[in-house]
Amino acid sequence: MIDKKKIVSAETLAVFVILAGALVLRIVNLDSDPSALISRDFITDEGWWAHNARNAFFYGQWRIDEYNLGLYSASLYNFLLYFTFKVFGISFTTARVLSAVCGWLTVILVFDLVRREISKRAALFASALLGFSNLHILYSRTGFTESVLVFFLTLTLWLWSLRRAHSFYSLLAGVSLALMVAAKITAIYIAPGLVLAVIAAAVRKSISRRHVLLFLSGAGLAGAVYAVLFIVPNFSDWLRLNLSNGSGSEWSTNPSSLIDSIPRLIGSPFYAEAPVVTALTLLSVCLLIVGVSRNGLMRTIRAAGELEITSLMLLIGYLFFLALTRYQPERRFLPVLLFMVVISAGVVKKGWAWLKELASADYQMGAVGWFTVLFLLPVVGLLELKWRVLGPPHSAGSWVSKIIIIAGLVAIAAALSRGRWPYRFKRSLLAVSGLVFVLLFSVLSLALIYKALLLWGLDGEVGRLAVIGDPKTLVAGSAVVLAIVVVSFRRRAARHAALLLLGAFLFIEGIQISTWLFQPTYTLKEANTVLATTLTAGDTLVTYYETILLSSSARVICRSTRRGFNVDAFEKYNPQYTLILRRDNWKDFTLETMPIEEWPPPAGLASDKVASFDLCPTRLGGPRFIVELYSLSRRMKRHKAASAADSE
Repeated sequence: MIDKKKIVSAETLAVFVILAGALVLRIVNLDSDPSALISRDFITDEGWWAHNARNAFFYGQWRIDEYNLGLYSASLYNFLLYFTFKVFGISFTTARVLSAVCGWLTVILVFDLVRREISKRAALFASALLGFSNLHILYSRTGFTESVLVFFLTLTLWLWSLRRAHSFYSLLAGVSLALMVAAKITAIYIAPGLVLAVIAAAVRKSISRRHVLLFLSGAGLAGAVYAVLFIVPNFSDWLRLNLSNGSGSEWSTNPSSLIDSIPRLIGSPFYAEAPVVTALTLLSVCLLIVGVSRNGLMRTIRAAGELEITSLMLLIGYLFFLALTRYQPERRFLPVLLFMVVISAGVVKKGWAWLKELASADYQMGAVGWFTVLFLLPVVGLLELKWRVLGPPHSAGSWVSKIIIIAGLVAIAAALSRGRWPYRFKRSLLAVSGLVFVLLFSVLSLALIYKALLLWGLDGEVGRLAVIGDPKTLVAGSAVVLAIVVVSFRRRAARHAALLLLGAFLFIEGIQISTWLFQPTYTLKEANTVLATTLTAGDTLVTYYETILLSSSARVICRSTRRGFNVDAFEKYNPQYTLILRRDNWKDFTLETMPIEEWPPPAGLASDKVASFDLCPTRLGGPRFIVELYSLSRRMKRHKAASAADSE
């Protein structure tokens, strides 16, 4: 007989361990260098997003130059960051603690949301997937705005789910949505997903007009307050900055860039960095398409769980909008990770029984369903394939050959839907499809492990493990993983599939986490301390890399000729110093190969190197970045002064 008290105690202990572990991983050594597994953008963006809060802290005014990205594009984030600085002082820890706390609170909200909407078992699974996701942890440990954005997104979903208890929660959910946009303006990319989610809810008849009106009222009220108090008084500057920042870099401005952005979204490295969650989400999408193909769209939506279908609609809508942008950085996928985690929890609840039905002799569905189950991954791989023999990736020869192959696969799917192929052939195709699926995500998982081993210094010279990086070895290892999975399922271990997946996930993420948890470095903090003592409040310097100068009282001018910010910084602000990047992401630059907008200083300025800093070291690659500080002097003024002295 099952002891329910022991089960409850075990579940309570599991919740405590997951939430406590998620908190520790987000706050321990918070002032250390970011992991080498995170995007290189922190070297610029941590300082950029803190720029206005730092100005207000040191000078008592938010704007001291033309660069006000943090203030106009992430107002709420900057206000919260300024409050943190005022209470706790300015440092790397205080610049990052806001993201860390919001990241942890997101894990808590996800647990409670999934627990009430799906099940407690699914909630444990979802909170573990998010709480121990290396990617989510890394962005919770750096001064990016996305962790705060995702927190308000999760809070919106959580409050909306409580509307059945009291309608007032619908109003609060709308307020939270507006706060999400105020936290970072790119939150508007969620709009198409909201439209799809509302349509799905209308089909399910799960919302009332009262709830919708309260939600819109909350969003409108909070948005109006934000607009009246901040946007309207600063409208011209606010509009100019966001348009300048978006046009040409955020959004696709011509058909060719739009065509290129869609394959980049499909082949984004993000999916390879979260292989287990991506695999489960793909299964859920296949389940939806199979259901639509077999039962119709309306019946499939009504049969799905509310949280799962809402998350799926939000995911599809968000990715659709993201596909329209040229700029698709890694951190832009954090909302995607949130939706995927919730969807994955729903897949675990359903189990794997629906997969077995596909292999039955009398199973019938439309051509779209068969194409999705059998050929979705091969087609994605085909679209990403580059054949030099057929010309450039976007050439007519390359596309025509791909279209011919895809058309053949469509014909096979259509034949299967009409019952024109024997049962054995269909079963063989399903087996091959399953093999491709497991092999692909096993390869991606092994690649993550290999990358982590490199950061530990285990290459051919140090650890004699370079063979792991060989493609043949990766395929062989994946085949072994596949064999273990197949044997496990054949031995009726399918009911433990969730535990097996969770174990694999924790193993993959744990190896990545270990690379920065057990070998922290503090070069950014050390360089920041040196610069804070070298430079005074009266000094002005021009740079992209304000992150290195976070706690320095010097006046920092962020210059970007490409976006039109502080173009005349050297002439207008008469700076004493400039800070440049000589090594970027392990790639070295000479002064002659530096971007023209960064180096050299304008004519009439002489420069002398004051200091150099090696930042974010790795065992095999050395420092990830090298920055150099140069003092600037007016050569022409010195020449005139010398000439005047000679004449006297």
